[in-house]
Amino acid sequence: MARGIGAKWWTSAVRMVTGGKATRYVLLHLTNSDDGRDLMKECAWSVSPAGGFMVRRSDNPDQQFLIKPEPDLHPLRDWILDRLSRRPERWQDLHAAVRPEWWLPKQVNELVRELKKEGAINADEVPGRRFGAAANPVLRLAKPKT
Repeated sequence: MARGIGAKWWTSAVRMVTGGKATRYVLLHLTNSDDGRDLMKECAWSVSPAGGFMVRRSDNPDQQFLIKPEPDLHPLRDWILDRLSRRPERWQDLHAAVRPEWWLPKQVNELVRELKKEGAINADEVPGRRFGAAANPVLRLAKPKT
């Protein structure tokens, strides 16, 4: 459908089911706007913080959570490490590269900070700037300690 209308981005963001596992409706977003793609991904993650992107008829929006769902970011962590294993990249280039994927730039930021804290990656210093996405340092895999 996206190719048929010439959309640059398509996002099948939320499946709606009325019981069991049968999909009854799918929210489909088509756009040529990069900002529209980013907004749709933000909305999908807001609806389903665990990343399942599924809504059930029996869901109760007034129900309080005993455990707040958290996304499984292990695949994104692997994605970042795989990209950096090929060559060093600027932080903002990771943001641009994640657009076609399901993850969000803020999730990339979280993991880059964790990976640096763990010593898995290094970042070039940017004079006069603190470590962060706005400074746009070059990120690279840390050399293994022998």
